[in-house]
Amino acid sequence: MDKDDVIREVRKNGMILGFASDQMKKDREVVMAAVRQNGSALQYASYELKEDREVVIEAVKQYAYALDFASFALKNDEDFVIEAINHNRLAYDVVSMNIQNNPRVIMHAYANGCEFPKSYLAEAYAYAKELYRTQQGDFEIARRFIERYDAENATRGGSNRKKNKTKRKKNKRRKTKTYK
Repeated sequence: MDKDDVIREVRKNGMILGFASDQMKKDREVVMAAVRQNGSALQYASYELKEDREVVIEAVKQYAYALDFASFALKNDEDFVIEAINHNRLAYDVVSMNIQNNPRVIMHAYANGCEFPKSYLAEAYAYAKELYRTQQGDFEIARRFIERYDAENATRGGSNRKKNKTKRKKNKRRKTKTYK
């Protein structure tokens, strides 16, 4: 099969890249066509292309977990990981443990809709507040992070206050009942 035939086939089913020759797995145009159709096809790309930022981002856009097939260097590159999360928030699930707790990475993931336990967010919230206050760096992401965080905590606090108020009313009624 020549290059044009392989490209035509991987555009239909990216996973066919797994059956292609090593030469085709090293060809950037062939791999890009495959990962655009199915991000998981990145697993069959040559190591050199698993280090190519553009190829990996294309794969992540289509399938967040394709980040798992990227080179070790990319999975540990804070800026690259943030770019991947900005394209597909689910990519956070396969982020390297080395940077998973990084406040900047958490801020981007949370601002893009990822869910975290409140305990994970304290350091990222402080980081976002400082960026917002100084209007430096990822200012817009910091603003989105703070808005979401404050809105969710206001909702939680509001519902707890309502529950506590209801409990106080019930306790007050119990205390005022008289028994004969």
